Amino acid sequence: GGITMDEKDTLLYFNAFHLYEDSLYRKAISAFDGYLKEFPNPMFLVDANFYKGTSHYILKEFDQCHENYKVVLQNPTSVHTEFAAMIASEYEYKAKNYDDAINYYKQLEATATYPENKLAAQIGLMRSYTFQKRFDQAKLFANKVIADPLALENVVIEAHYVLGKAEMEVSNFDAALPHFQEVAAKSKGSIGAESQYNVALIFNLKEEYKTSEDEIRKLMKNHAGYDYWVAKALILQAKNSIGVEDYVQAEYTLNSVLNGYSVTDDGIIDEANEVMKVLQELKNKTKQIEDDSDNTIEIGGGEDE
Repeated sequence: GGITMDEKDTLLYFNAFHLYEDSLYRKAISAFDGYLKEFPNPMFLVDANFYKGTSHYILKEFDQCHENYKVVLQNPTSVHTEFAAMIASEYEYKAKNYDDAINYYKQLEATATYPENKLAAQIGLMRSYTFQKRFDQAKLFANKVIADPLALENVVIEAHYVLGKAEMEVSNFDAALPHFQEVAAKSKGSIGAESQYNVALIFNLKEEYKTSEDEIRKLMKNHAGYDYWVAKALILQAKNSIGVEDYVQAEYTLNSVLNGYSVTDDGIIDEANEVMKVLQELKNKTKQIEDDSDNTIEIGGGEDE
């Protein structure tokens, strides 16, 4: 008698698999493709998709690889899940498809047998949730990252940044402060500059204008290369001056931004103009009160006679 369906299935699958083992990836792709098309319910569905996907991956055909790995990840957990989830999550993360990335990172976290893959999943979840501004979730994974002894220092700094942002989002300024201070002290990058700005901002919001001013000086000294954050800090400095009713200084500082900052579309000039408007209203109000007080004396003087 001829061979059974099951035998034919097994034969075709292993024919493709041996090509893969011999590193003949182009031929293996063809053979796996033929195998998957031959049977409505192939016995080696997950394996064939995994090795076909991996062949694409080795040939740097990442889109095709992703299509095959998706099938692996839609099926029950197998020996292939961890690797496929690692590659698929990175693929979606790079494409900024954060919802899909989150799903694959969760699969990776759940199935990881290697501690570094578990950590990679948690870092990916922390970042994806941060990009989606879902800080309650981001915070959860940032704490896991900080607690992981395998996490490198730059990633721990990033996790503190995320925790600072998460606390800031819900106006927990006192809780946010130590995280931003940590990042500002240890990062020379843009998150260091932003964090130093946030430290100054927190003191401004707490109406501790003098301390805020000291923190702005630190930004000017340690993160001077970041024009955007320097300009934003100058605007904040003007707000500190307004806070202590030094309107002349505030105006001078705002003008230095309006006349010296060259980028027109990143919100800095708009913000400086808004604060300037508030400042002019305050100045007019003060002037009116002074005028009124003059008037009062005159009227009072008139009544005395």
